[in-house]
Amino acid sequence: MPGGGILSFGVFYKDLQDYIVTTRTTQTFPNTGDIYSEARTSVDFGSRCFISDAVTVYLNVKNLTDTPLKCTEGQSGRPIQRETYRETLQFGVEATF
Repeated sequence: MPGGGILSFGVFYKDLQDYIVTTRTTQTFPNTGDIYSEARTSVDFGSRCFISDAVTVYLNVKNLTDTPLKCTEGQSGRPIQRETYRETLQFGVEATF
């Protein structure tokens, strides 16, 4: 395990393309009921500081780009769900005894 004062960090990039969440096809309207999640990109940050062999402090920030989630039905012009989450901060201390 690392000694005291070592810092580790990373930046994480996630790019999701359009994908089908649920298929709901009817005979009357084929392919119009499918639920799609639209493309989105997000960036996260994570860091750790090894205080000693037994203690680590960490900080994570998720969704730095404040990317919304948007789901549509059949086509992009029919949104049925839109959610925004803002950034999420995680801070903590890990100790091994």
